[in-house]
Amino acid sequence: LARLRTGQCNAEDYVALNRRVLGYMSSQDKELMSHWPSCPVITKHNAVKDAINDKAARSFAVKNKQLMHYYIARDYRNGELVQGRLADHLLNRHTGKTQGLIGRLPLVKGMPIILLQNYDVSGGVVNGSEGYLSSVRYETDDRGNRYAHSCVIDMPTSSCDSLPGLSRKQVVALAEKSSYEVRHPYSNKVITVTRKQ
Repeated sequence: LARLRTGQCNAEDYVALNRRVLGYMSSQDKELMSHWPSCPVITKHNAVKDAINDKAARSFAVKNKQLMHYYIARDYRNGELVQGRLADHLLNRHTGKTQGLIGRLPLVKGMPIILLQNYDVSGGVVNGSEGYLSSVRYETDDRGNRYAHSCVIDMPTSSCDSLPGLSRKQVVALAEKSSYEVRHPYSNKVITVTRKQ
């Protein structure tokens, strides 16, 4: 997978990956899929990835008798919070159309987490680092929607300097911002939206 990420696959990699492609599932494939929560899955489409991640979070919550909560993204246009029907439309877009930031992020305490950015290279907190969700710092609105500010992640491989109140094996992931363009569903004009998630 490391070679695949950089486009350096060899013939053996190609054969190995092709043996693991899921298409139409036979009964044997379904038995293999019973172990899917612990397997990395590569998908061609972001909408599929988003659906798999949602299902995995739900399964983890049920299996571990934990609550799952959705943390809602905040979308801004010209510095103003997007509301109403446009906000609902934007929240339902898959991550391939929102620069990787999902509209409704499902999180469960203790669930496995994989970082997608380099936060502290010398401390080992890099793209691909694995850990477990310890806690989420968030606020709620008057409708009960949760908006995440940061997550504390238990990361056994971390060797970074700890923050006050955290152990050396805990790291913090902050909410990030990204801008993307979208065709307004009602005016048909292309607009720029900045998402915080």
